[in-house]
Amino acid sequence: RGVLAVVQLSLALALLLNAGLLIKSFARVMSIEPGIEPRNLLTMSMSLPAAKYQDDAVPRFYGELVDRAAAAPGITDASVASIVPFGGSWDRITVDTGATKVDDIDLPEGDRYMVSPTYFRTMGIRLVQGRLFDHTDRLDAPRVAVVDEVFARKVAPNRSVLGVRIGVPGSDSAATIVGVVRHVKHYGLDAESGGQIYVPHLQYPYRWMTLIVRTANE
Repeated sequence: RGVLAVVQLSLALALLLNAGLLIKSFARVMSIEPGIEPRNLLTMSMSLPAAKYQDDAVPRFYGELVDRAAAAPGITDASVASIVPFGGSWDRITVDTGATKVDDIDLPEGDRYMVSPTYFRTMGIRLVQGRLFDHTDRLDAPRVAVVDEVFARKVAPNRSVLGVRIGVPGSDSAATIVGVVRHVKHYGLDAESGGQIYVPHLQYPYRWMTLIVRTANE
């Protein structure tokens, strides 16, 4: 009986210690800033048929979709994006800054988001420097990009990244970085991300997009 009591006490102590470590780890993860405001967000992915939607018909459809969704009862904001954080997908690209050769393996990498102008407001992503996209960033306008703090440090570690031109796949013209936003934990609260590169969906038409809406009530 004495041996059994010692074994039971040891097992109970081990379980108690493991539970304490689990609670501590959970609390640490929950204290991490995700970079977005996830409450009251709903998403729906869709793909437009290529036979019907080409060129400027793609951003026109999604622009009208965002406007109609934002005007619906109970919706406070709406936007579209090619990928969303914590969604299980990614669009990792390398960009040419002009400071390195195109075939250089050290070209900076980041996750590309093609987004509508309202994306940052809908997701609750805060602006750090410069400006966000607006409806003047159209297909016939100079290419622009917004990057997060992590990617900004890669491209311009010792100076402002605003005004730096980067070659983003999907366009023949280099994009000028016009803004810097907070970093988003795209792959999960406990996972590292290589940074984010945002470009206007109006300038990079893409048929597969996700509608994001923020509701007034949970």
